[in-house]
Amino acid sequence: MKRYNSIQIALLALLSIHFTVISCTKEDLDPPPPIVIDDDDDTDEFIALDPDLNAGPITFETTGPSFEADDELNSTNPNGTWGRFGETGDSKITVAYADNPSKSGINTSERVIQVTEPADVQSWAGFFFNLKETINFPSGKEAISVQFNSPGPNHNVLLKLEDQLSNDDENKKSSGDLFATTTGSGWETLIFNVPEKNGQRSGIYNRITMILGYGVTNTGQKNYQVDTFNFDIPKEVVAAVDPTDAPEAPTAPANQVLSIFSNAYTDIEGTDFNPNWGQSTVVSVENIANNDVLKYAGLNYQGTQFASPLDVSGKTKLHLDYFTGDATVLKFFLISSGPKEKAYELNVSENPGTWKSVDIDLTYFSDVVDLSDVIQFKVEGTGTVYFDNIYFYGVNSAPTTGQAAPDKDAGDVLSIYSDTYNSSVSANLNPNWGQGTVVEEVDLNGNSVLKYGSLNYQGTDWASTPLDVSGMEYLHFDYWTAEASKFNFYVISPGPKEKAYAAENITLGQWVSVDVPLSYFGDVVDLSEVFQFKVDDAGSGESATVYFDNFYFWKSSSQATSPNSAAEDPTFDAEDVKSVYSEVYDSAVNPNLFPGWGQTTQFEEVEFDGGKKIVKYSNLNYQGIDFSSTPLDVSDMTHINFDYWTADAEGFDFYLISSGPAEKKSAITPTTGSWQRVSIPLSDFNDVVNLSAIIQFKIDVQAYQTGVTIFFDNIFFSK
Repeated sequence: MKRYNSIQIALLALLSIHFTVISCTKEDLDPPPPIVIDDDDDTDEFIALDPDLNAGPITFETTGPSFEADDELNSTNPNGTWGRFGETGDSKITVAYADNPSKSGINTSERVIQVTEPADVQSWAGFFFNLKETINFPSGKEAISVQFNSPGPNHNVLLKLEDQLSNDDENKKSSGDLFATTTGSGWETLIFNVPEKNGQRSGIYNRITMILGYGVTNTGQKNYQVDTFNFDIPKEVVAAVDPTDAPEAPTAPANQVLSIFSNAYTDIEGTDFNPNWGQSTVVSVENIANNDVLKYAGLNYQGTQFASPLDVSGKTKLHLDYFTGDATVLKFFLISSGPKEKAYELNVSENPGTWKSVDIDLTYFSDVVDLSDVIQFKVEGTGTVYFDNIYFYGVNSAPTTGQAAPDKDAGDVLSIYSDTYNSSVSANLNPNWGQGTVVEEVDLNGNSVLKYGSLNYQGTDWASTPLDVSGMEYLHFDYWTAEASKFNFYVISPGPKEKAYAAENITLGQWVSVDVPLSYFGDVVDLSEVFQFKVDDAGSGESATVYFDNFYFWKSSSQATSPNSAAEDPTFDAEDVKSVYSEVYDSAVNPNLFPGWGQTTQFEEVEFDGGKKIVKYSNLNYQGIDFSSTPLDVSDMTHINFDYWTADAEGFDFYLISSGPAEKKSAITPTTGSWQRVSIPLSDFNDVVNLSAIIQFKIDVQAYQTGVTIFFDNIFFSK
C-alpha cells in the first residue's frame, strides 16, 4: 500500500493547489477530498466509515466498515454497524482487515477483508456490514460483483442485500439469498444478479450480508478473503433442467414404510411442506409423467414440518429420490426436538439432470438426532431441485425405546398395565392357558413393556376382582411388531363373554396407539364385570413377536376449566428478583396488564381466599404487558420466570421485548390442568433483545389455537 512521508505530503499539497487553479472555474470548485496522513511511515491510518457503493467501488484500501468489537451490532449495542452469525456456543467467526495473501491476477490491492471460521461454527456462519446510503443500481448494471479468493472450484458463496430492520420485523426487506459458484482457485470475480422486489430494486438496501463458505461444515479452521464490491452487468442465467420422467417406482413393502411424500404409499397426514422459515425457496407440487413431485426452485433452504413428532426408531432407512441439473450443493437434514439436527450431503456432481436415489442408514443420524422424536426435514442448497418418494422403511427386530407416556388424567383412567398409572387390579400377566406364547417383561430405557414371543394366543387375567368399566369410554393399548401382519385383542367378562378387536394393516417397526370405543364391545361383553384380556394371532400362524404397553380404560377428561388457587409461592430471595407481577415480591415496575393493542383477549384479575391475585386472559389471541414508561434493566439477571395454568391452550409464544422495539419469543408447549412454572434463560433472548431496556411482554397463541384461556402468576426476573 502507498505511504506518504512529510516531503511527499508537501509536494502533494502544492500539486493539488496547482491543478485546482488551472483546471477549475470558481463555479465548479469543490472541496478536495481529505488526505489522511499518518506520521508513522511504517503503518497506514485507516478510517472506519460506512461505505457508499453509489460513490464507486468499495475497495477497503483507505476506508471501509469497522469490524471492531465496539461497533458490533448485538443486544447490548443496537446501533452497531456490522455483525456476525452462525456461532456455536462461544465459537464464532472473526472478521478483520488483512494483507492480501495473493497479490496477483485481478487483485493486486494491499488490504482485503479476511473472515476466519473455526472448525465448529455452523455451515451458515457469516457476517454483514452497513452502507452509508441505500443502493441505487445504474441502468444495465443490476448486479453486484465481489472479488473472492477461491479455495477451489464449485465453492458456494452467498450474498444478500437487506435493509437495517431486525429480521423479525414484518417490514423487513431483503433481496433473498443470492448465490455464486467458483470456477477455480485464487482471486476471481463473483457476480450476483439482484432481482426486483415488487417492481423495485433501487433505494431499498443499505446492508450487505455474506456467507463465504455456504454449506461447508468445517473440519478445521478456514480463512476466506473478499475484496472490491462494485456494480456489474448481470450474468447470463442458464435455465434449470427439468425432469420429463418420474423416478423408478419404490419397492419397499408398504407395511414397512412410513411415507412423507410419495404416490406409491399412503402419506402421513398434516405435513406442512412449506413452513415459513424466512426462506427464498419457491415450493410447488408438479405432476410429471402422471406422478407428483416436490419442486424447490431458487433453493437456499427449505423445511418440512410434521403435524406431530414421528417415532422412526424402529425403521432402518430413509429413502429419497432427487433430481437437479444446476445445484452445486445439496444437503438433507433430519431434525428432532431441541432442535437436534444432522445433515447428509447428496451427490449432485455425478450425472446432473437425472433422477438419483439414495437410501440412508438411520444410524448415520442417530448419534445426534432422537429417532423417536423426529419433527422436521430441512434442505440446504442451490439451484432447482426436485424430490420424490421421501419415506422411512425397514424394520429393526425389536423396539429400542418405549412408547411415549400417556397423557390422560389419572382420575379418568382404570389401568391394567402401565408405568404411568397405578394399577386398578392385580393382574396375572401370564396365566397358564396352554398357550405357546413366551411372555417376558422388557425394560426399554426405564419403561417396562410386555413381549409376546412366538404368539399364538395369550391372556391377562384379574378374575378374582372383576372391573366395572361401564363409566369409561375407551380401551387403550400400544403395540410394536416387526413381523405380525394381524392380531386380535379381546375384552372378556364372565360367561365367558368375549369380543375381539381386529388389528390389521399393521405398520411395522414403530409404536402404534389404539383406542377402541367400549361401545364396540358392549353388545356382547358385560362392561360392569370385565375380568380378562386375550390376544391371538388371528389365525395367521405367523408365530410373530409383538410388544405391548399401556393397557387401560379411559374416559374424556373431567378436568377443571380454571385453577382453584394461586400458584405456589416462589422461593427466590427478594434481592435476587426483579418482579413484574407477584404477590410474593415488591414490583420493580407498575405494569399495564391490559394495554390496548387491538387484541380480542379479555382480561380479569382473579382473587382467591386470602387475597392472592392472579391474571386471567380469556378468548386469547395475543396480549401484552406493558411497562414502557419505566424500562427495566435486567442485564444482571439470568432468567425470566412465570407460572401459568390452562385447560385448553395447545401452545403459546412468550415474547420478551426491549426498546426499539426488539423482540424474541420462546415457544411453550403447555401441560394442562395444573400450575406449571417456566424458567427461561435470558441468554435465549439477548442476541436480539436489549436486556438493559425491557419494556414489555407479549403472549401470542395465534400459531396454535385462538380463543383459549390462560392464567398467569409470579412473573419475575431472577438470578
